[in-house]
Amino acid sequence: MDRRPRALLRMLPAAVLALSLGYCGAIHAKPEANAQKKLEQLKKKIKGIQNEVARTQNRYDKLTLDLREHERNIGKANQELKQANHQLALIRKKLGKLEQTREQALEDIAGQKRLLASQIRDAYRLGRQEPFKLVFNQQSPDDLARVMTYYQYFNRQRMGKVEQLNHSLQELENLQREIRQRQQEVEKTRAEKLAIRQRLIKEKKRRNAVLASLSKKMSSQTARVQKLRQDEKRLARLVDELNKYLSEMDDIPRNVGKFSAQRGKLAPPVRGRIQARYGSPRQGGKLRWDGLLIKTREGEDIKSVFHGRVAFADWMRGMGMLIIIDHGDGYMSLYAHNDSLFKQVGEWVSSGEVIATAGASGGQTNTSLYFEIRHNGKPVNPLQWVQSPARGKTVKH
Repeated sequence: MDRRPRALLRMLPAAVLALSLGYCGAIHAKPEANAQKKLEQLKKKIKGIQNEVARTQNRYDKLTLDLREHERNIGKANQELKQANHQLALIRKKLGKLEQTREQALEDIAGQKRLLASQIRDAYRLGRQEPFKLVFNQQSPDDLARVMTYYQYFNRQRMGKVEQLNHSLQELENLQREIRQRQQEVEKTRAEKLAIRQRLIKEKKRRNAVLASLSKKMSSQTARVQKLRQDEKRLARLVDELNKYLSEMDDIPRNVGKFSAQRGKLAPPVRGRIQARYGSPRQGGKLRWDGLLIKTREGEDIKSVFHGRVAFADWMRGMGMLIIIDHGDGYMSLYAHNDSLFKQVGEWVSSGEVIATAGASGGQTNTSLYFEIRHNGKPVNPLQWVQSPARGKTVKH
């Protein structure tokens, strides 16, 4: 009888299982591949939108280009400085723990030395002589046996303490070597920080020179109003284009809730004092504010008010270092005049997650955050959504 059919039948379950596992793997791999493809499409589309807005809405003059370059460099340097500070803090923390371990080791060694000295004194009191001399001593055999037993006991104890002491001394030497290494790392990181800080000072001086030139160029009220109107149109167009594209691929997770249900519940993006409110006059009453201008400290953490995906993160005229987060259902939050941006296009952020640090980019003279909430491209009053950045309570108006 031909045995091949039976062999094939025995192999069939394994083959079916392998095919099933392969199919399941393909099912799991496909969504990941699609998500990555969507992300790449998102980045490419947003880059195109940004370039189109810059090209059609604004022919950057040299001063604006210089300002953009210097503020981008300042943002990058501040980000590097923050990372260096974090690294330095970690090294110092580890160094502190090593120093504590070293102090404990020194105390242990001192204790071991005291015990060893005590045992040597005890041995001396018992015998006062080495074993070979005790043999010739005029003591009775019983006394000699007793003293020798004590002597051997204390000698073993003494040798054990000597070994323990040597081991502790070796550990101490290793600790001191690691401490020296950490101290070198501290000095290296401190030198890197100093170099970054010097670079930052130079960039800020250059930025201030550019700002002075721009201020002279925009000396008239008419010129300033015209520039602000152009900036508003540019921002509105950017948001409209982003909104159109993002609505086509609206995949905001629903397990975090809807932004529309957060009215009056959102934590402020930064703590500070409100300098300008939504709808208040701007530039002599010719324009109105579309959001909040919040005065805060330089380097203060800027936090996302709600879960979402970064739709834009770059420098923009009038806004400086700008980050826009898409919250789904046509809702977006905008954070402008930042010093450094910590998130990139396509990244997901959670409520309260740090996304940037406060600064004065975009031609500002004082550190502040400009914050907007938009729905379907139209600005809405942020104070109807977020709590007061100064008191943590919803402002009534």
